[in-house]
Amino acid sequence: MIDQTTVTPVSRPDEDIRKDILTALLQDPATESYQVAVSVQDAVATLTGTVGSYAEKQLAAMIAKGVKGIKAVNIDVTITIWRNAPTRKSPPTSGIVFNGISGSTVT
Repeated sequence: MIDQTTVTPVSRPDEDIRKDILTALLQDPATESYQVAVSVQDAVATLTGTVGSYAEKQLAAMIAKGVKGIKAVNIDVTITIWRNAPTRKSPPTSGIVFNGISGSTVT
């Protein structure tokens, strides 16, 4: 016996898909601050806007692809390295460094 079952994707309105992508981007702590707009036409999403790295661009696309009803994602996102971005501070250290070769400490 040969199984000839055909599975067709669920068709969803474009506006529902767009809202779900935006919600998914806002709910993910890694993407909630992205400046990305979403449009959807015939279940094909287009992401536009600006992110800070290639990894951020890929993450936004991955999240969009995970939304139910999406057929494809076009990524028209610009990567911009922010020149005046706030710098992250290093975590506090105790001021003591261990030198494993000589076994001494430096303060």
